[in-house]
Amino acid sequence: MNSRAFTIATVMSAVLFSSCGNSGGSNSEPVIDWVVGDIRAADASFFTRQSLPSDHSLDRFFSIKVSDADGLSDITEIFYSYPNSSEEYQIFDYADDEFNENGYFGVRRYSTSLPDTVELKGWSVRVVDSAGHSVSKSFDFPLPNLADSTAVSFVYSPAYTGGTNGGVEALALPTDMATSSIDYGNETITIEYAIDDDRVKNVRASFYTLTGERVGYLTNQFIPVTDGTVDSLPFLKSEISFVDTYTFTDIKTFHLFLRDDMTLTEAENGYSNWWRYLTIGELVELN
Repeated sequence: MNSRAFTIATVMSAVLFSSCGNSGGSNSEPVIDWVVGDIRAADASFFTRQSLPSDHSLDRFFSIKVSDADGLSDITEIFYSYPNSSEEYQIFDYADDEFNENGYFGVRRYSTSLPDTVELKGWSVRVVDSAGHSVSKSFDFPLPNLADSTAVSFVYSPAYTGGTNGGVEALALPTDMATSSIDYGNETITIEYAIDDDRVKNVRASFYTLTGERVGYLTNQFIPVTDGTVDSLPFLKSEISFVDTYTFTDIKTFHLFLRDDMTLTEAENGYSNWWRYLTIGELVELN
């Protein structure tokens, strides 16, 4: 299965690999503490704005927590494999990649042969250390809000056009946003949207220039109306966190980021405040 990647390293405080292996004595096997997976659907405009490949509508993220008595610099390689496949894909190499100080490593991947679906069950990661120890861990992707996935085998995006038997759609795309507006004089933004998916639990807007540079984002997420009716929400300049030296007058466009319940992951394995499903709406120009 062909897989193309764009990597997002989840680093809080980077641990750089200045050495590989331990300087002497016995070498302990690494431990894979857990693997958290999430699934992202996005309108094609999200990828084209960043000059990223737009030949897919779904991608998946692996966040892996590793422990090693010999230190994280002892980890040399990490691989993952698809369900029902013995073929592996390398996602970590000590010369190029890094963990954060808590032993997390994250990477995002998508499939060019299955660009609009993700199989849920039977994934595997394998970690190798400098002594050649190899440990593996199987994991599954959940459904939104960690719903029961017993009878479900795959998730598909809103762009998917194939058969849906045994599948569940990822979070819906937002619609009806074209009349959203910005008032530069009063420094307010009014976002109009419709979401017809009660699995969506919170939304955040991110703002951009006409050429796609990120200006800022709503500091707080909001709880949306999810019955398909059009909702209108005003926001003040003071509710926006700005990036670098950008100001309110630089705001021209926005994406809406729709997420499932972020609090459930912490209850699952202690990995706190992380959504498992994200859908990103089209890039909309403010009137």
